[in-house]
Amino acid sequence: MRVQPSLWSSTKEADVAEPYVTPNQRARGHGRELITEAIRAARQRYATFTVLITSKDDRRAHRLYAAAGFRPEGRGGPLTLAYQRDL
Repeated sequence: MRVQPSLWSSTKEADVAEPYVTPNQRARGHGRELITEAIRAARQRYATFTVLITSKDDRRAHRLYAAAGFRPEGRGGPLTLAYQRDL
């Protein structure tokens, strides 16, 4: 997770990058613990909102994030893609 100035407001945002639980450890509450800790750490660093990105088809992640109070953004908009380039 990184906390940085928001591009959209004068506050800080927390970007939770790729939270992941290995398949053999799923359904044991580890994902919930990761998200809970990320939220705690973001608040401690004065972030006012948190951003997560997941694939359109990852229904387990959708349920986890919704249960933690996250809401989908860009409903009805285009699919969000992430890009990367090695330097």
